[in-house]
Amino acid sequence: MKRALLGCGMAMPFIYLLALVAASLLNPDFNLMAQDPSQLGRETAALPRIYNAGMMISALAGILAGFGLLSEWGRGHGFAWRAASGITVLLASAGLGMAGLFPLPSPWHYGFGLTGIAVLTPLFGAGWMWRSMDDGAALLLLLGFALMVGLMVTGAPPLAPGMLMLVVIAALCWIAITHIRRRHW
Repeated sequence: MKRALLGCGMAMPFIYLLALVAASLLNPDFNLMAQDPSQLGRETAALPRIYNAGMMISALAGILAGFGLLSEWGRGHGFAWRAASGITVLLASAGLGMAGLFPLPSPWHYGFGLTGIAVLTPLFGAGWMWRSMDDGAALLLLLGFALMVGLMVTGAPPLAPGMLMLVVIAALCWIAITHIRRRHW
């Protein structure tokens, strides 16, 4: 069951990317490198339900992954770090779901900034990996953190930080699954 929940987290970037590509194809004037992807969910866009549904399905996958990280709360190495990463995935996914439920220009669209908490996910995941004696995985997650922060502060295309957030969550879930197989968790 835990692997299935974590597998949902690994699917997040693919679900989102599929919705993004489909919505972009329906809106040929949309520029992914210059415009906020949330514009694809506005009622003025062609079939905004595709993008908004993709956001909500991605959010559901993230919520399931968050519960996967929280499963068996007190067992295994670094459970507090793992729990903290699970909580950040849950909160960020709730924000992502709100973005799909409340398309722009709704003031609820940005979900109280909950998606931004995902920047902490790789830090907590790295703490868990160091506690679990997997320094390589910890360094990979720290690289994800550095890239997310870098993209946020350098004015990267609006798509980049959010997509990287989903990739980092997927990587954390993949790492968690490998630790289940090795019986470290």
